[in-house]
Amino acid sequence: MNKGKISEYGCSCDVETATCSGEEIIGLVQKIRSELGESSVLLDTYMAGLLKAIHATADISWIVDEGYHGALAELRGMCLKIRDGKEDDVKAHPFFPKIKAFMDAHNIEKGSLFVETHCVALFAEYSEYAARRFTIELDCNWQKALKENGVPEARAALCAVIGMDETENLEARIINNIIKVSLPTLYMQGMLHQLTMSMIMPDRRGGDYFVFQYLADNNI
Repeated sequence: MNKGKISEYGCSCDVETATCSGEEIIGLVQKIRSELGESSVLLDTYMAGLLKAIHATADISWIVDEGYHGALAELRGMCLKIRDGKEDDVKAHPFFPKIKAFMDAHNIEKGSLFVETHCVALFAEYSEYAARRFTIELDCNWQKALKENGVPEARAALCAVIGMDETENLEARIINNIIKVSLPTLYMQGMLHQLTMSMIMPDRRGGDYFVFQYLADNNI
């Protein structure tokens, strides 16, 4: 169990949060509904809105595509621009200084492996940058979905009856399982698949000489 602040996802105080099973979440819902009695409609309205917001946010095809095609395609594009002497086109990008510093420190030949070699070598740092950016975009989509499905109002009505702590405990468990864990993981899976493709990119000059071999042979 982790101590976490989830105000970025709609709550407003420190709560004990933990990933848990669907059975545990349903068990907690049953407990709260039993406590509410005739007022259980407040929980039903809240849960319906929350789950609709999750469904709207969890666009699996978009998330995987962002990781698989979007992220490393951007890195490749910047490497190509710098290689071709067009670095002015990408100087404003937040990750440009790291790419330029790496290129200046490693004189990698500008052959067919140039771009993929840089993508693999810079992957660890770039994936952290890309994941942070994705999380910000995901949170924007999440906040929009919450408002569109009336969750803030439903949450306030529920909190007025059962209190903030119990409402936040339920919400934190659901959010941790889906929004904060599952969706970013899908994004990273897309990026990691692209990484493996880059690592086995062969030299176009012929032979079975791959990017991972070039990096190992040159101690990069």
